[in-house]
Amino acid sequence: MKEFFSRTPVEAGGIFGEKDGVICRFLADGHTSPVEYRPNVSFLNAAIAEWAREGVAFAGIAHSHPNGFLRLSRGDIAYARAIVAADPQIKELYFAVAARTHGVWKLVFYNCLKKRHWKPRR
Repeated sequence: MKEFFSRTPVEAGGIFGEKDGVICRFLADGHTSPVEYRPNVSFLNAAIAEWAREGVAFAGIAHSHPNGFLRLSRGDIAYARAIVAADPQIKELYFAVAARTHGVWKLVFYNCLKKRHWKPRR
């Protein structure tokens, strides 16, 4: 991931996978933009299906932000929530943000947990 983000313009990204609790794969989807990262969903979903056959689970998304901004944007949070809500198999999703701060690339991981919806007792 570090190599990919250090050589691409901002608003680029990809997915990563884990096996036995270890991040072991990263796949850049090749789409970059100066404005926003829009994942190539069909390409990435095909890779996730291939990884699953190899015992590698989809663990999250990494993308870059401009100007040292290492926090999730509102759009990032909404997208992460939509992914977690759409797939009953996903209990948590890591969302990573990369940005150059003071000339150095940094990568921050956020853990997006699936919320349980509790019904009130009556």
